[in-house]
Amino acid sequence: MTSAFSSSDRKFSFKESSFALSSHPLLLKTKKMHGNYGEKTEEPKIYEKIQNAIKLVRGKNINEASLIIPDKIGVSWFARDTIPNAFSNYSVVDNPKDSVLLSARCGGDDCTVPEIACAFLGAEKGPGIFAEDIIRKIERANNININKIISGLLNKMKLS
Repeated sequence: MTSAFSSSDRKFSFKESSFALSSHPLLLKTKKMHGNYGEKTEEPKIYEKIQNAIKLVRGKNINEASLIIPDKIGVSWFARDTIPNAFSNYSVVDNPKDSVLLSARCGGDDCTVPEIACAFLGAEKGPGIFAEDIIRKIERANNININKIISGLLNKMKLS
C-alpha cells in the first residue's frame, strides 16, 4: 500500500517549516477566499490558527504539548479550535495511541482531534500504523473490508 504523503514530506511541511504549509495551494486558496463569504466575524482566520498551532508545538514532546495546546491553541468543541488542535496533535505524535493520549490530556473535542490526526498519520504512513486486531474489530462491527475501501479510493485518486 502506498502512502499519499511520505515521511520526509510530513517532517518538512508540518514539523519543521510553517512556510511549506503557508504556501500550500489549498491554504493559499483559503486565504484568497477568506472574507468573501458568510458573515463578518471577529474570529481569527483558521489558516492563521493552524500555522500558529504548528509553530507552538514544533519540537515539543507530548507532555509539553499537553500544556501548550489547551492554553495557547484552544480545546473547545468549535472547529476554530478543533482543526488547529488536530494539526498540532499530528505534529507532535507518531502513532495513534499517542494521539489519543495527547488529546485526552488536553480535553475539549478529544474524539474528533485524534480522528483527524490519525487520518493524517494513516495517509502518511499507511494502514500499518493501526493495530491489526483493532482493524479486524472495526471491519467485523461495520461489515466492511478496509483494504478494499482504501484500494478503491486510491484508484479513484490515481495513487495506486
